[in-house]
Amino acid sequence: MPRFRFVSPESVKIDISDGDWIEIKRQLTNGEQKAVNRAAFRSRYELTDGDTGSSFVEMDMGSFALAKLGAYLVDWSFKDERGKDVKLTPDAMRNLDQETAAEIEAAIDTHIETLAAEKKDLNTEAASILTLP
Repeated sequence: MPRFRFVSPESVKIDISDGDWIEIKRQLTNGEQKAVNRAAFRSRYELTDGDTGSSFVEMDMGSFALAKLGAYLVDWSFKDERGKDVKLTPDAMRNLDQETAAEIEAAIDTHIETLAAEKKDLNTEAASILTLP
C-alpha cells in the first residue's frame, strides 16, 4: 500500500500551568509551515563592496511567534476576568501576557521536538530491520 502523503487533521490536547490546557494541531500542512516561516522575514537586502557582496535578512521574531501560535492553536481553556470563555482569535493571541505566550510557544516547541524524535526512532528502527547481517 502506498504511503499517505497528506496531513490528517488531528489535534493534541496539552495541559499547561494553573489547570489550563491548549489544543494544537498534531502537524502542520506544507502550506501552513511555509506561512509560519514566511512571517519570520521582514526584509532582505544586499550590500556590494567592490568584488564582494553580502546578503542580509532582517528577522521579525514577533511576527514569527504569532504566526506559529495562529497556525498550531486549535482551542484553549482561557477565561476572561468575569470567568467567561475567551474565543481563540488573532486579537486574543496578541493580548496574551508574555509569560503565557512563552509557555504556549514552549509547549508547541516540545511537541514538535517529540514528533521529530519519534520519526527519527522509526527511521532508525526501519533501517536496522533492513540492514543485512
